[in-house]
Amino acid sequence: MSSINSICGITVKFQLPWLLFLLIPAFALMLFPYFRLKKQHRRTASRVISLVLHSVILLLCVFVLCGMQFTVSHRSVKNDVILLVDVSDSNEASREDMNKFIRSVVDETEEGYRLGIITFANGQVYSAKLNSDANAAYKNYLAETQKPEGNASDIASALMYARDQLANPSAGRIILLADGRQTDGNALSAVKILADQGTRVDTVYFSPKPYASEVQITSVEVPQKISVGDTVQISITLQSTGVETANLKLYDNKELYRERDVLLGGGAEIFSFDYALSSAKLHEFRVEVEAEGDTLIQNNVYYAYVNVETSQKVLVVEGTSGEADNVFPILEENFDSVRVSVNEMPTTLDELRQYDEVILMNVANSDLPYGFDDVLTEYVEIYGGGLYTVGGDKAYRQDDMQNTKFQDLLPVEANTEAKSLGLLLMIDRSSSMKEKPSGSSSTRLQLAIDAAVASLDALKPEDYVGVITFDENANTIVDMMSISRKSAIISEIRKISLGYGTQYYKALNTASNMLSSFNKTEMKHIIFLTDGEPVDADKANFMNEIDRMAKTDITLSTIALGASVSTDTVEQMAEHGGGRCYTKFRETELSRIMVEEATVAASQYKNEYKDGFTPTVESHTSALLGIADIDIPALGGFYGTKLKDDAIMVLKQKGNPVYAEWQRGMGRVGSFMCDLNGAWSAEFLADENGRKFITNVVSSLLPKETNQEYEDVRVEYVKDNFSTEVRIAVDVGSGETISAQVTAPDGTVSALSLQVVTEGLYSAVFATERQGIYSVTVTKSCGEELKFSSFTAFSYSAEYDAFADDTECFTFLETVSSNGNGTMLFSAENLFGRQNETVTSNFNPQLTFLIICLVLFLADIVVRKFKIKLPKKNEEKTRTENSAG
Repeated sequence: MSSINSICGITVKFQLPWLLFLLIPAFALMLFPYFRLKKQHRRTASRVISLVLHSVILLLCVFVLCGMQFTVSHRSVKNDVILLVDVSDSNEASREDMNKFIRSVVDETEEGYRLGIITFANGQVYSAKLNSDANAAYKNYLAETQKPEGNASDIASALMYARDQLANPSAGRIILLADGRQTDGNALSAVKILADQGTRVDTVYFSPKPYASEVQITSVEVPQKISVGDTVQISITLQSTGVETANLKLYDNKELYRERDVLLGGGAEIFSFDYALSSAKLHEFRVEVEAEGDTLIQNNVYYAYVNVETSQKVLVVEGTSGEADNVFPILEENFDSVRVSVNEMPTTLDELRQYDEVILMNVANSDLPYGFDDVLTEYVEIYGGGLYTVGGDKAYRQDDMQNTKFQDLLPVEANTEAKSLGLLLMIDRSSSMKEKPSGSSSTRLQLAIDAAVASLDALKPEDYVGVITFDENANTIVDMMSISRKSAIISEIRKISLGYGTQYYKALNTASNMLSSFNKTEMKHIIFLTDGEPVDADKANFMNEIDRMAKTDITLSTIALGASVSTDTVEQMAEHGGGRCYTKFRETELSRIMVEEATVAASQYKNEYKDGFTPTVESHTSALLGIADIDIPALGGFYGTKLKDDAIMVLKQKGNPVYAEWQRGMGRVGSFMCDLNGAWSAEFLADENGRKFITNVVSSLLPKETNQEYEDVRVEYVKDNFSTEVRIAVDVGSGETISAQVTAPDGTVSALSLQVVTEGLYSAVFATERQGIYSVTVTKSCGEELKFSSFTAFSYSAEYDAFADDTECFTFLETVSSNGNGTMLFSAENLFGRQNETVTSNFNPQLTFLIICLVLFLADIVVRKFKIKLPKKNEEKTRTENSAG
């Protein structure tokens, strides 16, 4: 078959027609100087030709300014017509409307035309081959049982397939019936090829039917920079048609991580899960949503991932031989660990960078090799290496650490000296305090007063003292006062006299109110001295008061005089207050006990607990991942330090840091103030949660990216629904080869055929039709193999995007028909016939006009320079006219 083409009309259009009025003043300005010349000068050949050239240039310039365009209409009768019908899943509801349109096309088909029908989606089926009998073609179309897979809309491939069925593409016409959703390929590029070959492409738009009830996952966002132990948000965007309840599930590597019900309000909404990364590996996240009455299930699952590539190579440095004997098996089980003595440790940056974290166990600054503090600082701050310091009898000593770069790296400051203390003395003055203990000529009250005065000698100039006495009431003898006023304080203590009754609650409540507003010292401590059982009706009242103070780091110790005091009560008070209890001693030794307690309360460098203590949680970080506050194992003691301003105190004891951490440049540093050699930490190391704490700490300090150097390979992906292009940028030297393979979600491994794009840039295309995570491994070979892996995810075909923009789809089909020298059809009426098959094309002459103007301008210069003369007859005629004039 052949096409018939004939021009049937040319029209001229101006975008700014009002600018044509510029011709009037322009020609006037051009002609005015010409007619001012004398006739003998005006009628020379050069003047006349120049005037004509100027006129043409002026006219063309005004046409350019006006935006002049030519529209050429010509008949292009295409005798072979193929209907290209979109039968993808998104068009299922429009199937009946499409068949009605096809029937109307059949009814309009005139003699001399052949009609064919192709169905397409993810593939094509030639349902009815080109036939001069349109009715027979329609019957063949309806009778065809084979259908393409409906999970995609590859319009580009369908157009090229239809073109291939035409005996003569220039005599062919393709009418595309679709909803304008393109999931694969590039239809605009394909239709341009068809148009260049003379094939006309028309389009018919079928608007998708809205869903009554639909919920889909639009996206899942996961931060790609995560360290082990980090807690981050996984953000999920859901779209819905209306108000309904849905169930949302998050899976990590096929195991259910968390589940929640969400209320949808219609439109796009973002929900999130808090996710704590527990291990360094590829984490495949699968998010599922379920809602009652949901129409499409294909868009209810979405995949995302995060790959944590921490090599976890840890260097353990022992400050004393055998320091790591108890903890190294724990580290060796969870990390790639190497153990050395101080004398064997690396001394250069390159050597240190072979490790991702350094653990210094009971290492003093003086133990470090000369200049190592500079190396360690650069390792942490510039290259992001982790540093973990552990206590011992050599670590955290003020005289060793003060004013050193090593000290600057740590989140705590060595503090061998005692801290400033706010000491509150609470003295029982009930009537029973008038008794004289055995072997003493003084009453218990006199002994208490003497002991209180003696305890002041144990305090430092920066300390403060307060005194409260209690019987059936509470009396403030000395409000918190600087020890510099020691004489005045002693004078007030000496005035204490006997009273009646014993009530604890009023006294402890007064103490709580006094110390809660006091903030002039680092430590706040109470020494509670009594000889009698309280008459308070409810013991829980004063115990609650002690608990309330303990939460604000106010500690309390108890001293019991005589046998009438309940040991259980005072021991319980000291336990709640985080202090010590003194019950078994000679009352004549009370001054020594008070001095000892005042000294210990200031938390010296070495803080040992015979019965152990349980650290209190101050801040929840990844160090406590999977560990409840009440499950922290006990420790036997800690070394006293001060927390730095920007550091995070994770575990504490009476306001003192037990474990602290902070960010230092690109790296993280953690400091544990207890040992891990078993002296104070035997119970901690034996407990499952203690071992988990150690593992969590080491993991949390590892760099986000490995500190070791790897081959520089960059991979990016360009997705096209069921296919993905991978682009690999890598430097390949002489004798080196590059190869790649892709691993599909089902474990199938396929080699990729790499194409060289430019030097150092390769590309390949692979299919992504299975849901899940695809892994691309790039191998660089030159004697030894270097491998690099990257990942991409595929969730569901764009065919199942239930909320695609209808306006964009309509505009897309409109562009396809325009680029295909066709039109968008709204009915089959007058579809055929020479008088109806008109194609219009636009021509913008602006560039042509400008080129002509340039040529004419140059010609004008030539005419003016060489003075062209008129023929002889014209010259004689001109002379005669001039003589007559």
